[in-house]
Amino acid sequence: MKSTSQRYAFIDVMRGIAALWMIETHVMNEFIMPQNKEGWFYDALNISNGFVSVGFIFCAGIGFMIAAERKLNEYRAFSPSFWLYIRRLFFILAAAFLMDTPTMSLQHLLEASPAEIAIFVRTDVLHTIVYSSFTALMFSFIVGNIVRLRYLFAVLATLVFFSSALIWESELYMAFPQAIGALIAPPPISPFPFIPWSGYFFAGAALAGFFFKTNDKKRFAQILGSIVFILCFVLFTLKNTGLSAFEGKKWWAMSPEYFLFRTSGATLLFCLLFLVEDKLKGRFADILRKCGQESLFIYIMQGTIIFTILRDWNMRFMIERQQSILGIAIITLFVTALCITGALLWNSVKKNNPLKAKYILWGFCCIVLLWFFFVPPRLELLKELFF
Repeated sequence: MKSTSQRYAFIDVMRGIAALWMIETHVMNEFIMPQNKEGWFYDALNISNGFVSVGFIFCAGIGFMIAAERKLNEYRAFSPSFWLYIRRLFFILAAAFLMDTPTMSLQHLLEASPAEIAIFVRTDVLHTIVYSSFTALMFSFIVGNIVRLRYLFAVLATLVFFSSALIWESELYMAFPQAIGALIAPPPISPFPFIPWSGYFFAGAALAGFFFKTNDKKRFAQILGSIVFILCFVLFTLKNTGLSAFEGKKWWAMSPEYFLFRTSGATLLFCLLFLVEDKLKGRFADILRKCGQESLFIYIMQGTIIFTILRDWNMRFMIERQQSILGIAIITLFVTALCITGALLWNSVKKNNPLKAKYILWGFCCIVLLWFFFVPPRLELLKELFF
């Protein structure tokens, strides 16, 4: 499965893995029984789930750098490709806010409580991707040199990772208005704040900048993959040696070693997928690749199913609020099947009839906006009628 049309298939596969893996992560976090949150299996799965959003944001950084390598001069000239990219970022940002809104009613939102407003302005994965993209674009305009940009992104990632603890422990985010402070506020105020999560974006961009300009990419991937593989073990064991400045929950929340540990894991997967790219053939690999191309579609669809239909609309005739491991597996397979089917259909429409896809997208956006602006603030009657 070779790179075609300036797309790198193994990156699409990596993005597809992250998008589908996210479904299991969200289902488990939302529905697992408290008594099942123990044991080596749960601990291992929970650690692995920590790489999902990292991989999603990491791939966004890679994608940015690949585009910048080809289109930096076009962006700096404010060509149509620049405005198309800006429009896409604002579309993703709008989707991010709509997914995090405490209500799909403008009237309700205007009357929302402080707690509901806090949900609306918090920073999530899509927010961080968009804010990181705008930040990277700004530095691209300032630097104007793709070679320097690689080093700059590596420095930015390092600074972000090492500044997070200082910002959170000093409660610097409290000095800003709620909407701005949420960018750097720790969980649970913001699930995925710009700091430190933008560091994964910049790390991915830096890696792409160095990797795709290397003459011997295979050797580069082998050496880098070996280094980060060892680094994963070193960083993970560091928390138990007493050498880290952070202990217990703090290590998992704000330590630079933990951020580097997750970056190393994402980098390792990047290297491994590149090294086996020629073996990524067949229907399964093709599905992963297409899911990667439609990762935003899957992100929105799985979020709508899990957090709106199954959770907020209380569809107890389908599932109980808490599930065993078997129940988690069944729900995950069900949601995954729906998302894959939807992603493949949407990918097919976009490929075979781009104009039709455009009309469908704009039609969907109009329906969502009409609902948001004109739906009543309370939906209890609607729920009783349909659910």
